Amino acid sequence: LASATAAATASEGVYTGTSDALFRAIETMHSTYRPPTEDAETSWGRVLDAGTGAHSLEWLRRLPTESWAAVTADAEMQNTVQKELAKPLQGVEGDAATEQGDIVLGNWDDPELLQGKKYEVVLADYLIGAMDGFSPFKQD
Repeated sequence: LASATAAATASEGVYTGTSDALFRAIETMHSTYRPPTEDAETSWGRVLDAGTGAHSLEWLRRLPTESWAAVTADAEMQNTVQKELAKPLQGVEGDAATEQGDIVLGNWDDPELLQGKKYEVVLADYLIGAMDGFSPFKQD
């Protein structure tokens, strides 16, 4: 039984049922270090998607979060993810996560960007590529 449970966990996301290998690995690590209690799923708290896109935002919306922020430096991407945000999630009744989030247009070069904000989880799957594209030669 334990091996069947492990196999199921390895093939789908712990929280969202995702088949994406990166997000599945993040969910597995999260459940290991912050496991759900018997009473309820553990919230991921405040989550920052540091270089958002439609794929990561869809995953983020499925997580049990307190709140989230999704940052992009591209106005066109901001429009794209806002359109995605307006669509209902398949397989999810209600979408409270949509109302808990904020899509932020900004560049990490800006020292004022998200100033004073704190996050428990930071997703940086696209951040390095975004920095290279929007802030070349400033990665230090």
